[in-house]
Amino acid sequence: MAVQRKRLMLLGVVSFALGAAIVGQAALFAAIVERIFVQSASFSAIVTLLGALMAVMLARTLFSYWNGRIGLKMAADAKTAMRKAAISHLIQNSVPASLSGQTGGKVSLVLDAVDEVDSYFSQYMPRMLEMAVIPAMILIVVFSQHVNSGLIMLVTAPFIPVFMILVGLKTKKKSEEKFAQLAEFSGTFLDSLQGLVTLKLFAKTSRQQQEIERSSLGFRDATMGILRIAFTNTFMLELIVMLSIGLVALELAFQLFVFHSLSFATAFLILLLVPEFYTVLKNVGTAFHSGRTSMGAARKVEDMLENPLEGPHSTDHTDAAAGQTDKSTDPGKHKLNTMAGDGGAKMRDRAVEVNDRTEAGEVPGRTEAVEVKRGLEKADEAEEAGRSVKVPGSTATGEVPGRTEAGEVPDKTEVVGGGHLKLSTMPPLIELKDVRFQYAPGAFSLNAGTLTIPPGKQAAIVGKSGSGKTTLLHLIAGLLEPSSGEVLVNGRELKHQEERSWFEHVSYITQHPYIFAGTLAANIAIGAGRDVSRTEIEEAAEAAGLGAVIAGLELGYDTMVGEGGRGLSGGEKQRLALARAFLNQPSVLLFDEPTVGLDLHTERVLQRSIAQLARKATMITVAHRLHTIRHADVILFLENGVLLESGSHEELLRRLPQYAEMVDVQRRGGVR
Repeated sequence: MAVQRKRLMLLGVVSFALGAAIVGQAALFAAIVERIFVQSASFSAIVTLLGALMAVMLARTLFSYWNGRIGLKMAADAKTAMRKAAISHLIQNSVPASLSGQTGGKVSLVLDAVDEVDSYFSQYMPRMLEMAVIPAMILIVVFSQHVNSGLIMLVTAPFIPVFMILVGLKTKKKSEEKFAQLAEFSGTFLDSLQGLVTLKLFAKTSRQQQEIERSSLGFRDATMGILRIAFTNTFMLELIVMLSIGLVALELAFQLFVFHSLSFATAFLILLLVPEFYTVLKNVGTAFHSGRTSMGAARKVEDMLENPLEGPHSTDHTDAAAGQTDKSTDPGKHKLNTMAGDGGAKMRDRAVEVNDRTEAGEVPGRTEAVEVKRGLEKADEAEEAGRSVKVPGSTATGEVPGRTEAGEVPDKTEVVGGGHLKLSTMPPLIELKDVRFQYAPGAFSLNAGTLTIPPGKQAAIVGKSGSGKTTLLHLIAGLLEPSSGEVLVNGRELKHQEERSWFEHVSYITQHPYIFAGTLAANIAIGAGRDVSRTEIEEAAEAAGLGAVIAGLELGYDTMVGEGGRGLSGGEKQRLALARAFLNQPSVLLFDEPTVGLDLHTERVLQRSIAQLARKATMITVAHRLHTIRHADVILFLENGVLLESGSHEELLRRLPQYAEMVDVQRRGGVR
């Protein structure tokens, strides 16, 4: 049986024991009071009862603590499972979904919204189980002693859950508004911090300050709205409980002093049990408010898991950032069931299911980002030359999987465990067959048609800004899936589930490579798929033209660079990315014009390094410069999302007027 379900059963057993302790405490206390004040018994006559009372009170305290402890453990496991599912979903999203939306809003969902689910498991569920057991036990005892009091309690008790439902519906809506406001505020604040320099340069700081103030006040108003409901809820619950206890006490007084139909011990026992009865219901009311707030937060996480993020349409080199619903099957993704209305049970069951799968070894979120982090942590520990750095993805022999010398391997492609693609022919043959892609209905679309990139050749993708060059590169890279058609590698379709094996052979260098917070050596080492020594890291840096730069630093390869590569110039970032590629020795090299915006000297250094790296690889480049275009074996010319023609430089000059015009403009130094 699942751990979470066992805990639910244990909660029920502990709640029953707690109810028995409550009834036992009241009975012992009533017996002691009657013997002292009615029967005038001596102290020695009640010592046994006092000892029993102390034992029952201690047991009650322990059962209450145990209930809370179980709830906290359930909450911790549920939050862990939910956060893993959320992080796994974000990382496994398509490129457009990953790039769209505000970073602050996503962080708020993964951290704040998931944390808010805590009260559902730690408070609401234990209180609900207590309400299902303890009031029934108390009612049975009261009915056995005095029917009229039991009837009063039975009639007045439903007012509390009815009021809870009315208030809860309002609370859930308000809590969803609160988390929407929190996500907006987090996103606005983070965007402002990241773009602070730009805001200052354009004198927009005052305007952005007003925007932050507006978002902050919106979050404040949403939070205060929930607190207003909470205080109203507490007041009404206290009023209902006070009136109900008063009715029972009045009825007991009449029976005891007017009609003399009730003994003191019985009346006092009932009077002790009635507040306990309503206290349990009142606690459920308070926990219900917290539970509904948690459901609103969980609903936000559920929406994120069920609906991939959407973004703006394609423009220029942000083609891949356009809003595209990721239609691919995501086997590692855990979607939560609906949590609205009576969906509390669904929420509980789904959290139990995700937790069970985690315990069974199906841990969501074991992704490349986690492996990169581990690689960085281990690389930071390499302080002496020759010490190896363990980077995920290596083979038992320390060789990059699938890498062989040209001409020494059989021409075949194998499918191994889990459907993963094992490429034996390197560099591979890449083919596109009737490939079409569209980000969303009515948005930018690409018609790449059919083309072939032979092994070991250099291909250049050219065209005007916004023509779909980056989109085509991402389709070839496997970062996007075609809406129709196939991308074939060595004759086999490149599918989503094969991406890890495929990326072992690929290096993709963009105009803005990401540099992690850590040492230079650690940032270079993450490019390897095997154990690498400090010597290999240094050789890779030298090959990329970064060795002289690092030699001039006081700490050399142990120099710390900040998140996003703060402290490195654009050219240094590009060379560091190339050093990663030299460690990886990829079979497929993808470039999104990495030399754009660099000075002539840095560009020449990078061109030499790229030429050396591309000797045993298929290289595909999004190209703008005539030098890169002219030396390509295959040139793919795009216009308005359509692949018009492919061929060599000389062939396109003869066959395609648009290409000839573009070349002429570049030769004359014009801008296109």
